Amino acid sequence: MGHVTAVDLAVVGLLIALAIAGAGALTGDVGTRLVAAQLVGVIAVLITLVLSARHAHDSYSDVALVFALIILVGGLTVTRFLERWL
Repeated sequence: MGHVTAVDLAVVGLLIALAIAGAGALTGDVGTRLVAAQLVGVIAVLITLVLSARHAHDSYSDVALVFALIILVGGLTVTRFLERWL
């Protein structure tokens, strides 16, 4: 066990935010759940980037970039699909 760094605290804070956004994605109306699901994706990308910097693996940054693009396209697709009911 080592000492706790600022990066470790950032990951814990992001995990707490992820749990709160995840709870929001499970409750509420369709619009609220969609926004919360997008927020969950953004927080997951941030966690991946922070852990990439923590462990000095540049390849994880590439994974985070691809994940962010998938989240963007997926969110736009779901919004387009739900446009009829919102």
